[in-house]
Amino acid sequence: MTVRTIDDIFRDFVIDGVPASGPFHPYKPDIRDTLKALLEGISAFPDNRVIRLNNGNEGSPNNIVVSASVAIPAAAYQVLYIMNVTQENTGPVTVSGAINRALVTNTNRPIEAGYLQSGMALLCIDTGTELRLLSYGDAEAIQEAAEEAAGRAEAAASSLNLPIIQPGDAGKSLVVNPDEDGYELGSPSSGAGEYESRAKVEETDIPETDNFVRTAGYYSPGDGGGALYIRVSSEPSHAGKVQSDDGAWWELVRSGRVSILCFGAKGDGVTVNTAIQDALNYIKATNGGTLYIPRGVYRTAPLSYTVSNGGLFSGGRLKIEGEGSANSIILGLDGAGNNAATLEVKSSFPDPINSLWFGSEIRGVSFRRNDNTGIGLSIQNFVNVILFDVTCSGNFDGCKMTGVLSSSLYECGFVNNKTGIALLAGALSTPNQVSFFSCKVASNGNIGMYAERPGGIRFYGGSVEGNGVDNPTNSGTGVTIDHSGSSVGTTMACVFDGVYFEINNGDADVLIQQANTTDNIFARFSGCSFQCTGAAGSYVVNRVLIQHTSARAVTVQFDGCTFSELGGFVPNASQRYIRVTGSGTGRRKVTTNDCYFNTAAAAPESGIGSSVEMRGLVNPMMQMGTVGDSYGSSGTFTFDRPFASAPQVFPVATVNDGAGACVVEIYNTTTTGFSFRKKKVSGSTQVLDNFWFSFLAVGIGS
Repeated sequence: MTVRTIDDIFRDFVIDGVPASGPFHPYKPDIRDTLKALLEGISAFPDNRVIRLNNGNEGSPNNIVVSASVAIPAAAYQVLYIMNVTQENTGPVTVSGAINRALVTNTNRPIEAGYLQSGMALLCIDTGTELRLLSYGDAEAIQEAAEEAAGRAEAAASSLNLPIIQPGDAGKSLVVNPDEDGYELGSPSSGAGEYESRAKVEETDIPETDNFVRTAGYYSPGDGGGALYIRVSSEPSHAGKVQSDDGAWWELVRSGRVSILCFGAKGDGVTVNTAIQDALNYIKATNGGTLYIPRGVYRTAPLSYTVSNGGLFSGGRLKIEGEGSANSIILGLDGAGNNAATLEVKSSFPDPINSLWFGSEIRGVSFRRNDNTGIGLSIQNFVNVILFDVTCSGNFDGCKMTGVLSSSLYECGFVNNKTGIALLAGALSTPNQVSFFSCKVASNGNIGMYAERPGGIRFYGGSVEGNGVDNPTNSGTGVTIDHSGSSVGTTMACVFDGVYFEINNGDADVLIQQANTTDNIFARFSGCSFQCTGAAGSYVVNRVLIQHTSARAVTVQFDGCTFSELGGFVPNASQRYIRVTGSGTGRRKVTTNDCYFNTAAAAPESGIGSSVEMRGLVNPMMQMGTVGDSYGSSGTFTFDRPFASAPQVFPVATVNDGAGACVVEIYNTTTTGFSFRKKKVSGSTQVLDNFWFSFLAVGIGS
């Protein structure tokens, strides 16, 4: 098929001797052939063309100026462009002239410097905003580089002299053989300086180029005793060390808390551990820190930790953290003696102000014994001690705190000891400002809590129950507050708020002993519950017993407390809710406000609802606290109170004002009050001064 041009087919005159088809009769075969060729071209190029952009090297390396033989279509993605390159680019490229566009890669990114080279041909499409290359990158160069890398890898692999892997080789390291012409399997480790156990370090000749070693465990990988050690020039003075076979010494690196497992402790309940003491010595030698007790039962001989340097910001202080008192258990050896402590933490300074355990604590640990001997936890001469979730059980003294100030105990338990917790006076301080929060003192054979001359004890919530079971007829108590001897010249105070007292045997739920020669004592019970659910032999004396034998005052206040009993207990006049005994000459004051007494027969001192005390040396109005009270020159005093009915008043039989025995006469008892006067035994009325006496009035309140 011959394709002729349109001008040739449709010309109407002769040119160069070639006639046209005729002015009026074009040759139809020519027309058909030409139209067919045109249609075939359109189907091959839907938008009808590929346009060549001619780069005449008129622009710069980064701005290519082009011309075109045809008009550039306005619509995007209509035609392809072929463009020649004449210069190497130095940055992003633009095209201008016949078309103005940024030249970008096929991922719409700027052309990198150096990609365009002279002589390169580019194929791109107009997106409307850019000329986008249809291909980008030197595929041949990439393939060549990949082939070279593969060749090098094959060459390296073929030159290795590797051992054959056998069963049991897992975890072993690959080291250069002695001939330095291949490799062999070394000791089980994941790399240079890493070993499966401490013993493996001891049997290894470690290269001098290694400055640290790491163990995966103390005895075996994953036992929790793995640690990091650094090379040191001489043997460390503590147990945080290991010596390799070449004689080098390696010292344990501290990172946060120190685990007893890093010293070889075993929590199997059988092994007698020396590792805990080693760990304590290490912490002390490295200026204090936190000791970690993982879950387990750790048998041990008595442990000790002494802070020898004092001051608020001094080092050496200790923290102990376990995984909960039910999980992390330190078990003292049986037969160690009643004075041996499973853990003793003390200061070498008797004055706690100069030897602070500032901000330190024991958390989530139990101190136990199986034979009710020894001391579970002993803390001496410290301030700001915090115990949280600490339990002491099976000891002679569960916890003994001596000369401890400004300290707090949270959710602690003192159970099944002879004495649950003892707060003792130190050389320079009595127990002062010690607070209990939601603690349990229970089932201790003799005394639940013993406080010696306390300068401030606070017990919030929790319970005191089932104590005194070994001494049900005499000296057992739930709480004993022993205020004997002499102390530091301040009023001793104890507060119990919302505490549950139940089934304590012996003397009482609470025994308060005022025998101090210098200081007064104050105790307050607010919202407490005193309950007995035991048999008739329980509570052989009283719920609260106040023994007053000194010339100093005792003041006890009950607000909103409940006294009740269940089960086989039968209350009677010899088993009082509240009783005051003793021949002390100091002022006594016991008051009950809004309290509930379940049985009148056991109510305080013959059913007393309230007791009031008077001292002639002080204005009675100040003691009574009511404006209506008055006294006259005739030696009488009127106690003005509203009563539901005329009260019964029980004064002491005799008083003493230094001038001989006297009696107190009560008269004019009515629903509005009563009067009393002091009289000599001979009968003469005396002035109300220089004497004191107490009386109890039944039925106060309207």
